[in-house]
Amino acid sequence: MTLQLQQAVSLHGSGELRQASEIYQDVLRQDPRHFDALQLLGLVYAQVQQWEKALALFDLALQVNAKSPNVLNNQGIVLKALKRFKEAEVSFSAALEIKHDYPEAYNNLGIALQEQGREVEALAKYEAAISLNANYAQAYSNRGNALSRMHRYDEAVASCIKAIELQSNNPEAYFNKGVAQKGLNQWQEALSSYDKATELNASFAQAYFNKAIIFNERKQFEKAIFNYKKAIEASPSYSQAHYNLGLIFTEMKDWQSALFSFGKALEFKKEFPEAYLNCGNIFKELKQFDEAALSYSRAIETRPDYSEAYGNRGSVRHEAGFIKEAIDDYKKALALNPALSKVRFLLAALGVGGVPEAMPAESVVELFDNYASKFDADLTELLAYQAPQILFNQYRKFQAAQIPSLLDLGCGTGLCGEAFKGVAQWVVGVDLSEKMLDQARAKAIYSQLICADILTHVSNEMESYDLIVGADVLIYMGPLDALFGQLKKVLRTGGYFSFTVESCMSSNFELKTTQRYGHSKSYIHALASSNGFSVVDVQDIKLRKEKGEDIFGSAVLLQSTGAHDTLHGAPPPI
Repeated sequence: MTLQLQQAVSLHGSGELRQASEIYQDVLRQDPRHFDALQLLGLVYAQVQQWEKALALFDLALQVNAKSPNVLNNQGIVLKALKRFKEAEVSFSAALEIKHDYPEAYNNLGIALQEQGREVEALAKYEAAISLNANYAQAYSNRGNALSRMHRYDEAVASCIKAIELQSNNPEAYFNKGVAQKGLNQWQEALSSYDKATELNASFAQAYFNKAIIFNERKQFEKAIFNYKKAIEASPSYSQAHYNLGLIFTEMKDWQSALFSFGKALEFKKEFPEAYLNCGNIFKELKQFDEAALSYSRAIETRPDYSEAYGNRGSVRHEAGFIKEAIDDYKKALALNPALSKVRFLLAALGVGGVPEAMPAESVVELFDNYASKFDADLTELLAYQAPQILFNQYRKFQAAQIPSLLDLGCGTGLCGEAFKGVAQWVVGVDLSEKMLDQARAKAIYSQLICADILTHVSNEMESYDLIVGADVLIYMGPLDALFGQLKKVLRTGGYFSFTVESCMSSNFELKTTQRYGHSKSYIHALASSNGFSVVDVQDIKLRKEKGEDIFGSAVLLQSTGAHDTLHGAPPPI
């Protein structure tokens, strides 16, 4: 090695990369095929992450000496950094063909294989590296990572602990241990491991990100936000961290912060359909339908088979009155995903396709979960909703005494519970929306609150009740035969069923363009007669307002006569 090159190597080893690179370049001007200068200058560029320049120099070095395992290994490292994993695999494999006892190349080959989703093969390479160097901390750490991806979490933790024993200041080993501990649902231990990783490397963006996920899952939103922001501080272009931050702000209904975060995610990742979709959902919530439709369109541009984006764009076009365009979007969504029962229901409300028996459960939950916090104020103040009080006044005309038990179907936030307060000693509320039940729970009216579908609940109910109420709940169901058939089993003889229905122009029931069901009086009378109920009272009422228009219906009070259907025929043999 020449004195000039020795000087460059010394500077390189001392971290004086600029001075070293100048000398390497001077050597190459004198001899463009100088092997050591080519590979060492390539290393300098790799160290400063100028990957393309590094790759070009390694390629030139291999033209001089194609059998250099070190250069092949370094070439693979650069290709891996460029996410050209298949090419990196070729380079590492070539290095191992020349030098069979090369633990670093086995370790790097394992990483390249793992990045291609080939964990089993990667695990074998890490173990080969460890067999050649029993003190290879990084291989133990990577082995732990591969085992976690294979859901072999206990083994993964053990492998990472070994890595830490060998190299206690290795942040990646602590990080990989945290991943395995989270896989074992050891949340506190995982957080401690991630904390150690960030202590050792304050710019470890992925560790902050993983901490944020744990806090988010535990609904500790402020801590999650803090850690996502730390991840972004460490890596400003971390699009997934920006996106996840936007999801938290959406959960908190901080729309502007959410839009900002989704916008930053899109700034660093142009083709991010989920970010466009969530922007559209926020604009829809804000009633900015043009912006919502544009966001959904961009989601579709980046993912042409995005059925949810078609469905959501259809819903804002529907809301804005562009019915033909909405129908086209709904049809496209269903063509892409026939399992979208919500979209099928929306189409049916526009007269396309058969009429479903009920609004899909997920649609009911979504509707009322989103509405829970403002439900009482909007319904009573903006929509002039008086159904619970009307039902209570109707019931009191015929029954003044206190009763043992009441079942409130679709109890929501507890408006019926408030209206009927004091009527019964034991009051049970049933609703599909957990967030609505949270609002009802805060009122301390109910003896018990149950999150369930009402038909499923009454079908499995073992108790009997003296009064069952259902204000504005049957409007989410079409045929009521099954419900009435179950209610007659849980209502005591002489007990009352008090409920509202929307008016209906057909003989039995209809799905309206408002996405609610109407039921005819003749249908209710027929159901009452066939299920052992007498019709005590029916009142025509204004249920509420919708888009400024009065919605009409009926308040109905039935009483159980105990005249249930009986089986006929010969008695069973003894």
